[in-house]
Amino acid sequence: MNRISSFLLAAFVLASCSNLSNKIAPEHHAQLVDGATTRGGFIITGPIQGGKHDWPFGAYFGNISDIGYIEEEYFIEGIAQHYQPLDKLTKDGKWSLEAISTAPYKTRILVRRPAESAKFNGIVVVEWANVSAGFEISLLDSPGLYNEGFAYVSVSAQMNGVYGFEENPQGLIHWDGERYDSLNIPHDGLSYDIFTQAARAIGKDRPKEGIDPMGGLDVQKVFAAGASQSGSRVLSYANGVQTIEHTFDAIAIIVNSGRGTDFDRAMAHIKENGETKVRTVLSKAREDINCKVFIINTQTESSALGGLAQRDTESICSWQVAGAAHFPPRSMAITSQKLERDRITSTAFSAPADALRAVEWPYIYEAALVLITKWIDDGTQPPKIPPLATINILFGYWKDAYGNAKGGVRLPEIEVPIAKYDISLMQGLGAKITPFTAKQLLKLYPSHQDYVDKVKAAALRMAELGIILPYVAEQYIREAETAPIPAPLEG
Repeated sequence: MNRISSFLLAAFVLASCSNLSNKIAPEHHAQLVDGATTRGGFIITGPIQGGKHDWPFGAYFGNISDIGYIEEEYFIEGIAQHYQPLDKLTKDGKWSLEAISTAPYKTRILVRRPAESAKFNGIVVVEWANVSAGFEISLLDSPGLYNEGFAYVSVSAQMNGVYGFEENPQGLIHWDGERYDSLNIPHDGLSYDIFTQAARAIGKDRPKEGIDPMGGLDVQKVFAAGASQSGSRVLSYANGVQTIEHTFDAIAIIVNSGRGTDFDRAMAHIKENGETKVRTVLSKAREDINCKVFIINTQTESSALGGLAQRDTESICSWQVAGAAHFPPRSMAITSQKLERDRITSTAFSAPADALRAVEWPYIYEAALVLITKWIDDGTQPPKIPPLATINILFGYWKDAYGNAKGGVRLPEIEVPIAKYDISLMQGLGAKITPFTAKQLLKLYPSHQDYVDKVKAAALRMAELGIILPYVAEQYIREAETAPIPAPLEG
């Protein structure tokens, strides 16, 4: 297991000043700091051009115009607040914060939006860029997001993204000082307010004069999203900041294992003697939240949830994905290609050879965005799906007749299996996938067409429920047609 994986695994198992004013945010009595640009006054510059590489770090892999989108990078600067908890950060997520100080910041947002307004569905997905490895990666810009007409914005909210680790720094400034040297995030306590301001810079009430990162598009809703380390930051945002600022219409908390983070000034991720360390806070998403919350965990995280597993409410939907691991191989393969292009040295995100058989949670995440939209628009709640049948953190899950976990969201790989998926904290952040023998396959599927028919039925059923998008169902069917299902012996 590499060092990045070890650090993330441990995170799952462990768990300048101004005078305060008396401003009150709607529905939440909170002291806010004078001078902050939280609700306007931040400055946008761009689109940013030039630099040593002449493209933004983490740019779309491929030609984005081929999918009818435009990618542009902007800088945002202003005065951000540092929040501090008034009480202990409890497991129920009902946290109270106050802003205690401010500091100037300057960071970047990476915007991908439809080139034609007719393709835009009115929703912007704002991802908190993941900085676990000491540089930024995007985990939530899944293809279905663009198929469905969402706009996407990645926010560089943390110090690690800008500066990187002290050991082998690979943050934005070190990657391209010509382009990014003016960026500045003084401490990680500002990250939550930076995220708010970035979201407001692209939201429906954004300043209409001057530079518009959304190119005049009619934004109707803004969704926050974060996965893994960033999922922990977004969980803490939901529990502490959303009730003050009311910034987002929905929040997607992905593969974070019920771990939030604190509001401390210190860098949230540090590397000492080659090991990465992180601070986490055990917590659910607060059930009295003022927006919709969609939580997705895989088998990797779910056995560690215990009492932190969420129940579905009018505002919260929580799914656990059978057969899926924390690292989704196809998405990791794209990330690896980006890093190779950007000349970033890392072995944390390479995909295994059996990636085509892996259960990909991004398929479910991108479908969840569509379900959330319906949930907000007409009150149609996402399907309620029983959680995985967990034994405990050490022994994992109860298994079905094929050796796969019972319960949870069951995609065609699990409903119509051709392999066994061993996934738990004992396996690290990936999956051990054992293909069935030819004898097992022949017993399950008397012919290749029988297998294709069963996959087709499962995929179309999942698409009808909204658990995957139609293009994914079509992909499942195509892959089934070329799957290595042995023909029965004649004679």
